[in-house]
Amino acid sequence: MNPKTRCALSDLPPGAHGLVCDLRGDDDFISVLASLGLTLGTELSVVRNSAHAPLLITVHDTRLAVGRSEAAQIEIELLAA
Repeated sequence: MNPKTRCALSDLPPGAHGLVCDLRGDDDFISVLASLGLTLGTELSVVRNSAHAPLLITVHDTRLAVGRSEAAQIEIELLAA
């Protein structure tokens, strides 16, 4: 996988690893993400991405559930496995 490939968090398959490279949304949304540890440059991995359920991700050794619409606003730069 190309290390410069970018996509929405909602598009990543389970097992994918990446860096947060862009957060789209209003200031309140970005503030909530920051309080969860999702800031620019943060490394994360996808644990589960089912079609109609929230995504389960790991950030800073903590598992978080992220809604699909929220995950679509988080752009990730994929890291090679």
